[in-house]
Amino acid sequence: MGLFQVIRDYLSKARDEADMAHQMANQPAAASPSAAARTAWVGVDLDGTLAYFNAESTLSEVGPPIPPMLERVRAMIARGERVKIVTAWAAYAEQVPLIQKWLRENGLPPLEVTNIKDFNMIRLYDDRCIQVESNTGRIITDAHDRGEDGF
Repeated sequence: MGLFQVIRDYLSKARDEADMAHQMANQPAAASPSAAARTAWVGVDLDGTLAYFNAESTLSEVGPPIPPMLERVRAMIARGERVKIVTAWAAYAEQVPLIQKWLRENGLPPLEVTNIKDFNMIRLYDDRCIQVESNTGRIITDAHDRGEDGF
């Protein structure tokens, strides 16, 4: 299967899911989505994870791509995984076209861009997070070595 077919399939799947989400949003509040209506997705942060970001960075330009993450995202898409860019930039609607342009310029399809997590997110790649074991509060990544918490 060629790259263009993978992208076509991905966009078709995203369109179908967006249509389903729109239909679900217009259902009465008592209705709940079935398991089939929920689709797992992977979140990838933009600044500092997929694109370089430093003290000189601004909201007018996305930094250059970080090659290992760019390749990881391409591999996820090729495997048919639904990928969303999760970034605070999405809080400002005028920023989304800039991000879409950056994605296109870096050989990625027009992925969904959001600043909202939901129950269908199964994984998040982010340079600012510290992983915590579910339901325990136990830090999985040793933040002590990085001096990021006082416990």
